[in-house]
Amino acid sequence: MNVHFSSHFSPDLLELYALGMISVQGCSDVEEHLLICPQCRTQLEAADTYISVVRSAYVLISSRSNGFPRTRPMLVAESL
Repeated sequence: MNVHFSSHFSPDLLELYALGMISVQGCSDVEEHLLICPQCRTQLEAADTYISVVRSAYVLISSRSNGFPRTRPMLVAESL
């Protein structure tokens, strides 16, 4: 895929890239584009920050579970 400066990657694709969930060829295309596109670099930084926050929250929540089973929210229909 030839990536031009005028075309940008979607935030979803950049999140997948940040998570390492795209093909080797896809990685190459994204990295080539990131070299010339400050807008996509900024979006990638935001994706990295978001992923880091979610991972930290997961670790915090997991450590507080104290072995209790996970509870599920009660559905409105169940409460009637």
